[in-house]
Amino acid sequence: MPDHKIELTQKGHDQAYEAGKKLRATIGKESVYAYMSPYKRSKQTWGEIRKSFSPLQVITEREDPRIREQEFGNLADLQTQPKTFEERDRLGYFFYRFSNGESGADVYDRITLFLDTLFREMDNGHHDPTQNIVIVSHELSMRLFLMRYFRWTVEELERLKSFHNCEIVELKKVDGVFTLNGHTRPPTESS
Repeated sequence: MPDHKIELTQKGHDQAYEAGKKLRATIGKESVYAYMSPYKRSKQTWGEIRKSFSPLQVITEREDPRIREQEFGNLADLQTQPKTFEERDRLGYFFYRFSNGESGADVYDRITLFLDTLFREMDNGHHDPTQNIVIVSHELSMRLFLMRYFRWTVEELERLKSFHNCEIVELKKVDGVFTLNGHTRPPTESS
């Protein structure tokens, strides 16, 4: 089955619904502008999250292919896949390019284009300053979003902990600067 057509499991639906309740508790009655990956599981995740918000809170929902999952190649060969992942782990997530797929650096370029559009929309008044932006994407894409936003190095990215399914990563504006848990450096397992 193509990666973009994989659906959420029941556990995934439950995790997304819980994430929606947490987001609603954080956002309160403020408005929401949502971006999501076009992958079926991302759209289903947003559908579960959306249940926690009133229809009037959700200003816009927009699918954006630039925040899709890393492409791992057209067909996965289950016999050679363990060796492929060993090679990736040895060479590094950022630079390893899957056969007929992408490297982390390729995803970084897509995320850069998305972020540039987001900044342009914010600068042009497309987003109200009190509006919350929710991005429903994939684990590596979100880490690369943070890498690009905070201008982290590849080495800093590699030290960044992986995110769990439906984990909420919140950027808050502190003194006019967006921060991640009050920091601009990558969090580690101990932070």
